[in-house]
Amino acid sequence: MLNMQLFSHSLKFAALMAPLTSGRVTIVASSMNTTKVLSIRRVFSMKPNEPEVLLLDYPSHKRRLLPLVEL
Repeated sequence: MLNMQLFSHSLKFAALMAPLTSGRVTIVASSMNTTKVLSIRRVFSMKPNEPEVLLLDYPSHKRRLLPLVEL
């Protein structure tokens, strides 16, 4: 009886953890894809006739995105 209870408990725990794990994987995959895009994508230049600025060079983008990549 105790063995069946333990098995049932571990199944409940696995069922609880599965969506959380897939959610983390999705977040990491999305942030990796976003990082790839931000490392290529450029926006307007600050002054005329200067090169455009990478989106990843903006501190606000780094602050919000890089912690997600670290997961």
